Amino acid sequence: MYGWPVNQWMYIRNGVPFNMPFIQDSDPQIQRYNRWPVNGVIGTSGLHFPTPELYKNSYDDYNIIPRKKWPSFDAKQYTVNGTVAQGIAAADFDGDGNLDLAVTNFDSNNLSILLGNGNGTFAPAMNFDVRSVGSQISLVASGDFNGDGNIDLAITNWVSDTSSPTNPPPQLPGYVSVLLGKGDGTFQAPKNYTVGLVPMFIIVSDFNHDGNFDLAVGNSWSETISILLGNGDGTFQPARDIPVGPTGLTQTPLGIAAADFNGDGVIDIAVANNSSGDISILLGNGDGTFQTAKKIVTQQGPTGVIAADFNKDGIVDLAVANDGKENVSIFLGNGDGTFKPAINYNTGLFMLTLAADFNGDGIVDLAVTSPWSNYITLFIGNGDGTFELENVHAGKIPETIVAADFNNDGRIDLAVACYNSDDQRNPLGPGYVSILLNKNC
Repeated sequence: MYGWPVNQWMYIRNGVPFNMPFIQDSDPQIQRYNRWPVNGVIGTSGLHFPTPELYKNSYDDYNIIPRKKWPSFDAKQYTVNGTVAQGIAAADFDGDGNLDLAVTNFDSNNLSILLGNGNGTFAPAMNFDVRSVGSQISLVASGDFNGDGNIDLAITNWVSDTSSPTNPPPQLPGYVSVLLGKGDGTFQAPKNYTVGLVPMFIIVSDFNHDGNFDLAVGNSWSETISILLGNGDGTFQPARDIPVGPTGLTQTPLGIAAADFNGDGVIDIAVANNSSGDISILLGNGDGTFQTAKKIVTQQGPTGVIAADFNKDGIVDLAVANDGKENVSIFLGNGDGTFKPAINYNTGLFMLTLAADFNGDGIVDLAVTSPWSNYITLFIGNGDGTFELENVHAGKIPETIVAADFNNDGRIDLAVACYNSDDQRNPLGPGYVSILLNKNC
């Protein structure tokens, strides 16, 4: 029982203390004597313990339950000289071995590049204008699209009919802007590829097994995703649009994830459909085409989806952020492209999610942005598909998030694109990136 002098632990048996030695430990653990079971543990708030995995220590007849390690973060903000920072990607854009950031600024329609110094700090943002007439820049993804060793970017853009007298104006087919990197942190002029209406989320993968990066884009007003197969030279084939469900149904595809859901070695796609409250599973054929979408029901208003193995069974699972229901759904995979019923965590309004190991225990964790609460929620994995939750302040209206080691200390850090506003519709000033350096895991 914790509650005696600082950093001392006492033992209990059926609620009654018994005479056992104390542990002096700045990182408390739970100890038990083998002859009697411990029926309960009382501790101060903020101490998190996993399911007990008992092991012998150097003393006879004693076992230890290790305390779960929780990361803590130091935050610093970097202005991006653009309004409504919305999309973010991390990669080495100038070839110096340090991770840099690319940020898309929705209202000011520009791209900010922040070059990393390798110690968790970044140079002031360099801005690039990538817009066309009537377009609205949205989200960003990175990869080497032409095989020259330099990192390139792909950015989604909405397009409005600015000649229309209606307010808001009707939407025209959007496009993906591809910017080939020069290897020094700058980029060539964008080349545009037409996709569907109001494209937002974009991912990079190889859908046809030719070794070249391809693109998948969620068209939120077209009820489709667009697949753009890469030619390996920095160009892409014209988009092929794939329905995310039955025609005539309003689905609003937003978040998109790629992984092998059925173990056939082919990349599949999962799409979060905001309006219809479900996830479309599109199993890949290995040639860049996909089978007809199958739906799994989630909670109201799914926005983001991520694929990873949360229970260490070698099968890909899904995590879905449900903005409308204010929760996150965990779908454990069956290995055949189907999923078990959701495990739901009710915590707050969520937008986007990512997976990484934040506490270095070899188990996949989650970080989920909660724009209206100005925090991200860490889901620290137990290794069985369940999680423990803790909130971390991230800045004003955190939208998108990336995880990487920005200061080369072996710990996973976070970078969060923030609107910098008390109202998403009326930004107060330049957006910024919050860098959250992992201090202790």
